[in-house]
Amino acid sequence: MGNFSGTASFIASKGIPEPLASALLIGAIVVLIVGSVFLVFGSNTILGASLLLIFLVPTTLIFHTNPLELPQLFSNLAVIGALILAITRSTGGSVPSFRSLRARRR
Repeated sequence: MGNFSGTASFIASKGIPEPLASALLIGAIVVLIVGSVFLVFGSNTILGASLLLIFLVPTTLIFHTNPLELPQLFSNLAVIGALILAITRSTGGSVPSFRSLRARRR
């Protein structure tokens, strides 16, 4: 958000038209803020993780498939895995609970 025009130009350098790049950046900022708030504060974990996935999957495919960016690619893949885990292990409207899994192990 601090360098909006520079970030929009970087997005446009990947082959996305300039007006669309700015609109996508605005959408990404909104999705990241809303998704993070839902995920962190536990009001709706599934929605928050889903919104973050909607941002992270295309971003990873567009910006981090260069072989020189393997650390960023693997970092994003790890976060994608964690978000999928949060979605599948969520108890609905709260933070993911692993108590049932631990109880089954005993």
